[in-house]
Amino acid sequence: MQHTHSLAKHLKTSLGWHQSRIDLIALVIFGLIQMGSVNLSRIRIARTMRHGTRRLQA
Repeated sequence: MQHTHSLAKHLKTSLGWHQSRIDLIALVIFGLIQMGSVNLSRIRIARTMRHGTRRLQA
């Protein structure tokens, strides 16, 4: 967790968000780095299934 704490510290100075959001983003970024990749189309499908068939706006 030391790496996520260090990343969160850097993000806090750059973004100025609430600490809980900073911690979440740091965990997500670190998780993505550890996994190496993520299938964004599967995330989109899961989101669409949860929220009906409405389209996501860019």
